[in-house]
Amino acid sequence: VGPEPDSIDPAYNEAVDGATLLIHAFSGICKLDKDGMPQPDAAKEIKISEDGLTYTITLRDGLKWSDGKDLVAEDFIYAWKRAIDPVNATSYGYMLENITGVADVYYADPEVDEYDVDAIGAKALDDKTIEITLTSAAPYFMEILAFPTLFPVRKDIVESDEAWSTKPETYITNGPYKMKTWDHDAQIVFEKNEYYHDKGAILPETIKFVLMDDDNAILAAYQNGTIMLADSVPNDEIDNLRDNDEFFIAGQLGTYFVCFNTEKEPFDDARVRKALSLVIDRNFIVEHDNPNDLERLI
Repeated sequence: VGPEPDSIDPAYNEAVDGATLLIHAFSGICKLDKDGMPQPDAAKEIKISEDGLTYTITLRDGLKWSDGKDLVAEDFIYAWKRAIDPVNATSYGYMLENITGVADVYYADPEVDEYDVDAIGAKALDDKTIEITLTSAAPYFMEILAFPTLFPVRKDIVESDEAWSTKPETYITNGPYKMKTWDHDAQIVFEKNEYYHDKGAILPETIKFVLMDDDNAILAAYQNGTIMLADSVPNDEIDNLRDNDEFFIAGQLGTYFVCFNTEKEPFDDARVRKALSLVIDRNFIVEHDNPNDLERLI
């Protein structure tokens, strides 16, 4: 599913492949089903006020971490405050900015501005209840609650070892799997988490994530049986693979953009930038699986 991840700490991951590992290791308030729709995961019940501004979340009974210790509502709140604290300089803390007070914290300059992470509109009412207040109604907020940045982490683990997310003995999680081994730049092995609330629905006892970043090598590994699943193939092999029953093209929700260095020719000329923008066929990009075919792209 990708190369050696830069981070599989929920607060610091920035990559799709890292997120793939995280959703195997952690259980958020919600999770996305096969159709991409948010469903309760660690939550037993989510009540939304009539004005859409207040979410009251009741956690499932008996939730535990992979080391057997009880998981409590404050574990979520701690993770969220950690993700938005400007001292930590996370990239995805903005995902929480629809919660009241978060924007004032996340965008603060820690060396200049005064801010209070405890003043945000998210709090644990007790060990099983979380209350969230939004700045405005957001129909997509249930999906935000499934995003990896909002996964819980345990304060005692995180604050006792800066490298906690790189070692099996300290990578304490609450999801379907827990880390068994990590052979860096080679493979990560996950094994079923006996304390996961829905462990009966998890079929493989172990999953070996082989860390590779070359699409040609990945395809060769799949074809020779070294790996059982590959989530990317070389673009120029797509047409050859279309008739293979094991080949699937899946959609991916994402936004991509081009950055210009406006201090260098020819992109120092606004007319050139506008011309390039005008000739890009945006419909082709979103409707076809091989946007690298430039003859059809423009």
